[in-house]
Order: sequence, then C-alpha cells, then structure tokens
Amino acid sequence: DHCRERMPSVRFGRVHVFNNYYSCANNNYCVRTRLYAQVLVENNYFLGVQNPWERLTTSAGGDPGLLKATGNVTNNCTWSDTWYPGVTLIPGTDTLPELNPPPYTYTLSPVADVPYFIQTYAGSGKYPYAP
Repeated sequence: DHCRERMPSVRFGRVHVFNNYYSCANNNYCVRTRLYAQVLVENNYFLGVQNPWERLTTSAGGDPGLLKATGNVTNNCTWSDTWYPGVTLIPGTDTLPELNPPPYTYTLSPVADVPYFIQTYAGSGKYPYAP
C-alpha cells in the first residue's frame, strides 16, 4: 500500500524481478529500466496499477535500459507515457545479454498463485513461508 514508484527503478544494474504482487493503486509506475540496465520481469501479478513497467530516458544520453517481461498478469492496469517527461511505454521484448538465462537456479510460482502466496505468507509475522 502507498507505494508510488521505484519497485524497482534500475540504472547500471542487472535485476530479476519475479513472483511479486503489485496492487498499489494511484502509483506512477512499478518497474522502470534506465541507463545501462537489464531487467527481467517474470511471473509477477499487477492488479490495478499504472505502468507495470516502463523505460525512462533523459537528456544525459547513454544506452537506454533493456527490459524483458514474460509470464506476467496485468489485470485492470493502465498505461500512460504522459505522466513524466522521458517515459516510454515498452512491450518488454528486449534481449537481455546478461540475464538470458539468469546465472543462478530459481523456481517460478504459477503467476495465478502469486497474489495468494504474497498476501498469505509475506510480511511481518507471517513466517514460515510454505508453498
């Protein structure tokens, strides 16, 4: 609740965002790629948010960030490229040289189950997590 943006915003990094639940109405954006970044957005559930993912470019130049989005749900989301200068809406189809595949093993939960697992097991006092 009450998150507006930067969930995350990535510059100069390699980030894998997976199995998250975003339901923060009245936000600006959830995941943003920026200068020299590579962001893999995988099996996340976005509910009623603005710009589940976007790219920001500025007058500073440099390589724009890359983003690949796969297996996500965007339920009742809105998309806007006019809320802030330099925002570009992107389909999330970039090739990620350093995250294809990520250099570690991981297990994705089915995206339909993500809201349940997050709301049931994530946060203070909700240990242990048991899938």
